[in-house]
Amino acid sequence: MFRSFPLYIFISLLVLQSISYAARTLEEEDFVLAKKAFEDEFYDISQEQLERFLRNYPQSNYKDEAHLLLGRCYYHGRKYAQALYEFDSVLTSPTANRLYDEAIYWSAEVYFKDKDFKQAINQYQTIVEKFPNSKYLTFATYSKGWCYYEMGDYDSAVKLFDGFINKYPSDNLAPEAKFKIGQSLYKSKKYGEAKTAFENFLKQYPLSKKSPDAYFLLGEANYALGYYAVAIENYSKGLEIDPKALWAPYSQYGRGWANFKISKYKEALDAFLGFRQNYPNDPLIDSVIFGIGQCHSFLRDYANAILRYDEIILKFQNSKYIDDAYLWKGDCLYNLGKYEEAQGIYQDAISKFSDSDLSDQFRYNLGWVQLRLRKYEEAISHFQEAIKVSSDRDLKASALSIIGDTFLDLKDYQSAREAYDQILANYQDFVNCDYAQYRLGITLFRMANYDGAILAFQSLIGNFPNSKLKEEALEQLGLSYFRKGHYQLALETFNKFISNYPQSSLIPEASFQVGNCLFNLGKYEDAISAFNKVIKNYPNSEYARLGVYEIGWCYYQSGKETSAISEFNNYISKYPTSEITDDVKLWLGQYHYNKKQYSKAKVYFESMLKSSPDSDVADDAEYWLAFIIHKSGDINGAIKQFNRVIEVYPDSQLAIDSTIKIGDILAESGKSDDAIGALKVIIEKYPKTQFEKVANKRIGDILNEKRLYNAAIERYRLAITESQSDFNAETQFLIAGCYEELGSIDQALAEYLKVKYLYPQIKFWSVRSELRAAYLLEGKERWEEAKKIYEDMAKVNLEEAKYAKERLEWITNNVLKKTKEAR
Repeated sequence: MFRSFPLYIFISLLVLQSISYAARTLEEEDFVLAKKAFEDEFYDISQEQLERFLRNYPQSNYKDEAHLLLGRCYYHGRKYAQALYEFDSVLTSPTANRLYDEAIYWSAEVYFKDKDFKQAINQYQTIVEKFPNSKYLTFATYSKGWCYYEMGDYDSAVKLFDGFINKYPSDNLAPEAKFKIGQSLYKSKKYGEAKTAFENFLKQYPLSKKSPDAYFLLGEANYALGYYAVAIENYSKGLEIDPKALWAPYSQYGRGWANFKISKYKEALDAFLGFRQNYPNDPLIDSVIFGIGQCHSFLRDYANAILRYDEIILKFQNSKYIDDAYLWKGDCLYNLGKYEEAQGIYQDAISKFSDSDLSDQFRYNLGWVQLRLRKYEEAISHFQEAIKVSSDRDLKASALSIIGDTFLDLKDYQSAREAYDQILANYQDFVNCDYAQYRLGITLFRMANYDGAILAFQSLIGNFPNSKLKEEALEQLGLSYFRKGHYQLALETFNKFISNYPQSSLIPEASFQVGNCLFNLGKYEDAISAFNKVIKNYPNSEYARLGVYEIGWCYYQSGKETSAISEFNNYISKYPTSEITDDVKLWLGQYHYNKKQYSKAKVYFESMLKSSPDSDVADDAEYWLAFIIHKSGDINGAIKQFNRVIEVYPDSQLAIDSTIKIGDILAESGKSDDAIGALKVIIEKYPKTQFEKVANKRIGDILNEKRLYNAAIERYRLAITESQSDFNAETQFLIAGCYEELGSIDQALAEYLKVKYLYPQIKFWSVRSELRAAYLLEGKERWEEAKKIYEDMAKVNLEEAKYAKERLEWITNNVLKKTKEAR
């Protein structure tokens, strides 16, 4: 209220104040008035009085001080050019030398305010160098450091502030200089040194008015250093001291992100929500809304997270967080299982933010979404695009890893191998390089490249000593040795695994594989002991069940058939619904059939069909039952049972065998016409099928046996298909044989050679055809042609090559040589 008094009251006060003094001149009174007004910070009044004084008393003894005070009034009124003019008036006055330091200092202050820091530094330096006793010396020294701070030369600022403290440790500006050191270090991103500086400041000056600022900046430094919990304490302390500071919003903001960084998502959410409520129009509000969304995301409150990301997408389209909002909205949708919507978000983001730093992440995440949608080719394509556009080596390697896993799941083993190889060759710093090595081993194993798998698993064990996959790799190494047939090495590896990882969940399997290795090494008694150990130690595991099964085979292979049969029956009793119980029953049925114990065999076949009518081996059981019926002498019953196999299992190889067997049964019983009739029924019933072809061939066989060669040839020709098969090669060979029996030697020759030319890969029949052709040529004394066939046959690595060489030698010595001599 005092500063708003009218001028006449102010003048009256000054007059009263001067009563005690000796009588003053009017000039002195005017100057005192102006000076006192300045001292009381009535700068406008002081300015008016000083301007009037200098007009009225241009030669006054007070004129130099008046110019100085007037300059300072202009300074406070931000009239910097006029202020400098007044200070220059002082500096050019020969009578003002006692005021030079003050005029220089205030000139420096003007330059500082006008952000001409270089000029300010020059003026401050003049004080330091030429006026060592000036009352402005400490201010000039301090302000020089401040100039460097404002210029961004923080190292020089720190040096000057540090020098100030060392020279004037008790000065009132020492705490300010100490604070400025911390500020300068923070600005130069020397966060560790800044942290130390602020901690020392707070320790030395705990009650300083700068202490809340120091706590805030200490929090910022600790945040930058990753000391988030300490940063939270610093922010909170600063707010406690000065809750209305200019930096209060940023301290609240920092608390939010610091809590987020240490996974205190609920506390972070509270801080962000508080910020939003208190500072709704702050420039950081988009970042805060994104932070709220992030907290909801990590708290798995995906619905609320999506609301916040949508708010950024709709209301802050120029925000630097807009692309992040798309990315995380897609992530929320993915986690909610809304894969189609997530796919749309990522596709939209790829289109809108082609230059975004998140472009690779959009494609990477889209790949994951499309894997969930089972769009495997599209997923692989987007992972490949992510690799192409990304500069993040970890993301590239991770994408390659997923590509490899996807190809592996799709059984495209070569492509999977290439992906894992690329990681191992180009991304050896990848955190999951051991995983790529392990998956490469699995891929090679599935490719039946056991040598490669062995090397891959050995490499993981040797090159990644701290890998969590060493356990699985050692077990897989044992399996690879086993598949390769290196049973002793496999045995040693599984025993090593059991010794190294006694608590592993894979111990039951490894123990079982020990028994398997011993079995394949022919050590059946040891194998039985190993399997019994599995049964005893891990009675509820699948390997206990398999152990019972394998013990049966151990007994069988060691010649203890009674014990084997007993063990297999034990298996059926204990595990009536296992995936191999039907196979065990089938084997037992076949065993008893081969022992001519048909009634026992029938029990097993019928038991299997009753308990598992849809079994994968049901066609086998039906087929073998037909044989048992045939053995009982019931021809019609056997034919009926074989027909059942054909009807119920038309895609089974046994359906073809049954077709042949029907013909065989009838033919063997002397009912060749009935056999042909039965086979013709099959031809009519299954036209244009494999059964038609097999039946025609079998009719041909019956006609051939009856020496009805022309009719046989006709049926054989109906049986032949276009495929390169043993069936077709044999049929063609039989056609040639029929012509040979008919005495049509030239036609027979042509038909035999057809076998060679049409079915070169079917060696069994093509070689026999060549032998018959050469034999026929010899019979017609076409020696050169016969010789050529034998010469071709002699070059191949077959048993028949020896005979061909013998015939070549005979022809050369007994025919061609004599012919030459006769000439």
